[in-house]
Amino acid sequence: MKKTTPNYNLILFGLLFGLLMVFYSSRTSQERITGFATGQIGTLNLSITSTVSCTWSTAATAVNWTGSLSAGGNDYNASENYVLNVSNANATKNKITNWTMYNVTVDTTTNIHVNITISGTNLKYGVNTLGIGNVTWASNKTAGNESHMVETSGRELFLTTDLTQSVGKSVGPGNSTFFRFWVDIPSGQIAGNYNGSYTMTCTDVDS
Repeated sequence: MKKTTPNYNLILFGLLFGLLMVFYSSRTSQERITGFATGQIGTLNLSITSTVSCTWSTAATAVNWTGSLSAGGNDYNASENYVLNVSNANATKNKITNWTMYNVTVDTTTNIHVNITISGTNLKYGVNTLGIGNVTWASNKTAGNESHMVETSGRELFLTTDLTQSVGKSVGPGNSTFFRFWVDIPSGQIAGNYNGSYTMTCTDVDS
């Protein structure tokens, strides 16, 4: 009988292959994710508080009528309705004329648009009263010398806020609104120094 010689190369290959399979099985069993994996999408919710801040010009904090005001006269200009030769920061060689010094600016810290409204009190001199309805105003958001901001377009100032007549509507941060005042003195009004006030308010357009 012919004796068969074992193929040692084949046997050696088989042993090596077997060892590799055992090693691979051991590694993958350690790294394999077992069980079930799940995921969840969550919501992120927050509310940013609205901030409103406005700054009035110095002139707007104390509106005066100077000179001689006679009973029976109409449309007397407040002292800084029309100011000559106001410096223009954007044109150093030129001067702006007929510029009102009364204005309000929505500060850049404000993070919403605002409506600007106005109301006033009657002016008093002792027991004598000059009704606030004798004071009129006009405003615009374009410029301090806008041509339509004149006494003929003036609106009566009321004791309560008139929401239908905003000084400035939907004014954005960093923007200014300009305004002027006039007063009528009824015939027979008692002479004297009359004092009153007005209130201008900046509020959220959605309030």
